[in-house]
Amino acid sequence: SSAILRRSHCWLATIVAAVWVAALLVNRMNGLSAPPYDLAFFQQVVWNVADRGLWVSSFHEGSFLGLHFSPVLVIPAVIERLVGPDVRVLNLLHALAVATLIPASFLFLRTLLRPSRFGPALAAVLSVGIPVWGTMQDVIRSDFHPETIGIGLALLAGWAGLTKRHRAMWALALLALATREDVSYAVAVIGLAVAVRGRGSTR
Repeated sequence: SSAILRRSHCWLATIVAAVWVAALLVNRMNGLSAPPYDLAFFQQVVWNVADRGLWVSSFHEGSFLGLHFSPVLVIPAVIERLVGPDVRVLNLLHALAVATLIPASFLFLRTLLRPSRFGPALAAVLSVGIPVWGTMQDVIRSDFHPETIGIGLALLAGWAGLTKRHRAMWALALLALATREDVSYAVAVIGLAVAVRGRGSTR
């Protein structure tokens, strides 16, 4: 059916985007042409969390969490604790975050546009094109930033809210807020969308 075809296109686009962005970032890292500041900044914090359990960086005095509220960095810290310190872990997580924007936005937009019969097709077209948008190219080039993960989580929170999965909505919204403080704007916008489009207890 057309619904299955749209879903399969979105998942195929997700896999292609993940492989493409990962190859781009890892090759750039191996070629010593990655942007040094942000990547080194986050990698140093991740290494300190993994090795000493401290949220510190030589780039900034005091706790890193006072500069950016990103407790989600515990995840790459745990991964690097298992596989060893390697900045390419951040490259791969960034590629995955960019790619998962496709299914997250598809689920959210498809639900938001109901009951329009053109909604699923429009959601699929808009979502599949995300990795090649000009703005997303800037996000990809700037390399790892935890807020990219947060945007996907915020979109999933909106989908959960609009489909009356309230506990999942709150859990996903809190996880999104744990990626970086600026994601609070995205969570607020998603919350407004759920309030406007939701019904009953959801609103």
